[in-house]
Amino acid sequence: MTDETRRIAMARRAEIVELSDAAVIAIATAWVNLWDELEPQYDQLVQDLVTQYPAGATPAQLDQAERVTQAMQTTRERLDELAEYADQRIIQDIESIVAGAPPVVLDGLRSQLPAGQASAVIRFGGVSDTALAAIVARTTSQIHTATAPLSADMEAAMKRNLTKGIIDGANPRTTARRIVRDTEGAFNGGLARASRIARTEQIDAHRAAHAATVAENTDLIAARVWMATPDARTCMSCVAMSGTEFPVDTVGPEDHPQGRCAFIDKLRPWSELGIDADEPPDIDTNLTGWFDGLTEDTQRQMLGPGRYELWQQGSIGWDDLSVRRENDDWRAAYYETPLRELSGR
Repeated sequence: MTDETRRIAMARRAEIVELSDAAVIAIATAWVNLWDELEPQYDQLVQDLVTQYPAGATPAQLDQAERVTQAMQTTRERLDELAEYADQRIIQDIESIVAGAPPVVLDGLRSQLPAGQASAVIRFGGVSDTALAAIVARTTSQIHTATAPLSADMEAAMKRNLTKGIIDGANPRTTARRIVRDTEGAFNGGLARASRIARTEQIDAHRAAHAATVAENTDLIAARVWMATPDARTCMSCVAMSGTEFPVDTVGPEDHPQGRCAFIDKLRPWSELGIDADEPPDIDTNLTGWFDGLTEDTQRQMLGPGRYELWQQGSIGWDDLSVRRENDDWRAAYYETPLRELSGR
């Protein structure tokens, strides 16, 4: 593995993150615009309701209130449009993300060969258009499934917050402000979910296409190597995982949400590929040496005061800093080991 191999892998991961960021920004803009449209209507509705029911209303009274029914019906129609937009915006880049995986794998393997011999030596196995189309179709279906409940769930949460505030009864002015704020919070809960869907599905589409390409080239690839970004923004879980080798059939890396890690596909030894030349050593993808060279303040900042003290005492080691956990909102991923778990070791 060479510096160019690392550059290719990390550049592709940065491209995927940039695409998912763009999708999230577009979706967030649509969310903000819709709330700007809805907020004055809800503000007036709540003002009228707290004035009409200064001591609070019963659930039955609110269920029968025509203005509440009309407001929720209008909201649901606009939420349906918003969820459909989120769905289509997330899907928009999936095909290009999937199609971009095979060339990146090939470039990474070529970067590990002697200069001038890449084309002559490698017999690269491509992924069929049918297989790539299947990944796109599967991802699209998963996005449809994930976004379908958004509008109904947001409507229910908004109505729940709206009616709860009116039923409770309180100072009308204070109640109105709180109800509108809580209703906005329920509305924005849908944005958080849509953002997670965008990041999860786009990154996982890349991972699936990349893994499918690797599966066609196991005669060339010896292992998949976790590579983290060596800077102070990187969490200690990813720093600890960097350099870890995984079998060629591993899909990943299983980094956390907002992670910036990538897999580098390690070429088999030149001798196995029929190359009669002295092979240079691989670059070091383990970040222990990099971390040891940081200032004490930076190490403390990255580890946190509690972990840093345990580290200095020798109570924890590199392998203690990362733990794999299931996450229904994302997927299985490696996270920083909580301090409370480390303190008991």
